[in-house]
Amino acid sequence: MAKKEIISCQNVKRIDVLNANYGRLNRHTRLHQTRMSDIKCRSNSALQIVQEKCNGQTSCELVVNNTVFGIQKNI
Repeated sequence: MAKKEIISCQNVKRIDVLNANYGRLNRHTRLHQTRMSDIKCRSNSALQIVQEKCNGQTSCELVVNNTVFGIQKNI
């Protein structure tokens, strides 16, 4: 299921994305009760994707899901 997020600046300022992350940063971050040992569930291209979509804009809408950020889940 895709989630949409909006990034915007006030007073006609422009977006300059410095950092972006999509995925797990450690094995303790989880949505479900089961503990996952694999933490290789992180997008290496998140910063580039968000920068290309939003940099220089006053507002941008991001679709947030595994397909956009290139992550495949194996359960």
